[in-house]
Amino acid sequence: SGIHLKSWRFNTQTLQTDLLPDLPDTLGRVACGASRVGDIIYIFGGYHVFPNGDEVSSDKVHRFNTQTNSFISDGASIPVLIDDHVQAVYKDSLIFLVTGWSNTGNVNDVQIYNSYTDSWQVGTETPNNSRYKCFGASGEIIGDTLYYFGGAAGFNFAAQTELRKGYINPDNPTEITWSFTESDPNLTTYRAAACVAANAVQ
Repeated sequence: SGIHLKSWRFNTQTLQTDLLPDLPDTLGRVACGASRVGDIIYIFGGYHVFPNGDEVSSDKVHRFNTQTNSFISDGASIPVLIDDHVQAVYKDSLIFLVTGWSNTGNVNDVQIYNSYTDSWQVGTETPNNSRYKCFGASGEIIGDTLYYFGGAAGFNFAAQTELRKGYINPDNPTEITWSFTESDPNLTTYRAAACVAANAVQ
């Protein structure tokens, strides 16, 4: 009953919050991802929970124009329904959706949305194991490398401690070389925020 379609805008200078138009869908969702490219905010995936507890992942791409404060037409549907995925922008044009949950299970798909052509490409999948495949992880792209951390995976959905890295071939962004680094075993996150710090280095 707490899932809704409401949207808000927060002004960081005046500290004022304004109500925006509702998300243009019939079902409210949680675990979506939002990324901005230019004047458009792209809202991907998520899942809806029905009164009986059943869940359904989404293939929606909603687009919000920050200049007019209005939703425009939806983008091309996500090929693999997804929620709780890692989402990051590459070179102000491509939006990467990495791993996540799809209806009934964890997937290792890498889906790449071109915000200029409104089209999808398939990237190199993550290795098909719980070291890489997870849901609720968070990540960002610095230079040509996508980093993502945390989330849950495995048979018991244990919290993850690995920092995964995906080197993106700048000449062909669908080609990704995956690796990982062990981190502090006491450090885990789930549905955390992720951002690029000033002067970030790889």
